[in-house]
Amino acid sequence: MSSSVLSGPPYSSEAAALLSIVQGSNETVNTADCGAPEAGDFNWSFFIDLACRNHVALTVYRHRSHRLLHALPADAAGTLRDAYLGMTQHGLRLATIWREVAPALEAEGIRVLAYKGRALAEELYGDASARHTWDVDALVESPECAKRACEVLRLHGYALRLPKTAGTVDDALHHDCELMLDHERGPASLELHWRLLPDAFGAGGSADFMWTGAVRKKVDGVECWVAPPSATLRMLLMHNG
Repeated sequence: MSSSVLSGPPYSSEAAALLSIVQGSNETVNTADCGAPEAGDFNWSFFIDLACRNHVALTVYRHRSHRLLHALPADAAGTLRDAYLGMTQHGLRLATIWREVAPALEAEGIRVLAYKGRALAEELYGDASARHTWDVDALVESPECAKRACEVLRLHGYALRLPKTAGTVDDALHHDCELMLDHERGPASLELHWRLLPDAFGAGGSADFMWTGAVRKKVDGVECWVAPPSATLRMLLMHNG
């Protein structure tokens, strides 16, 4: 996380405080550049909003003993706690999905690679739950593998949700790059990928490089394939380019 991904004033005291906490520094922010949290003009509501919008409220809450949070007002603390509890509950649903999906697919000979969201949090923080994500991202090797995966997961209670641009599964496999699968438990989803970008991007949207140098690691306690850092960086640049 860097100042470039934060919304709002780029050098605000709230942004500086959030960066310091997320980056693990226990130093106070430079008061020459921005006001310290104890200052009367520090906007705690904006600080909490920044933490939630940048999906790091979990990390902030876990570091609530940080010296920058000593002046956290009771109402802001309550908002942060509520965000933490909601994100934790959702994270447990996502962990349940991954713990089901990865073993089920590999048992059928379908290689599955964890990437984006929880895999990235596991790599950066050693904890897949450290950064809030909306769904579980999994990558398989081809459209054929994706179709087989849907058939396997249907037996485990997952229902396919077709993209709006596709009339059939085959349409989606040919033109898109992902399929959404929802479990009857709800409300959390699996995003199953076989490409990084839709077919219209041609070879530029291929995910083949993610498999080159992939290693076995644990994500949410389940061993699976994980791309090397260089491939992960390339993938992030593609998604944000």
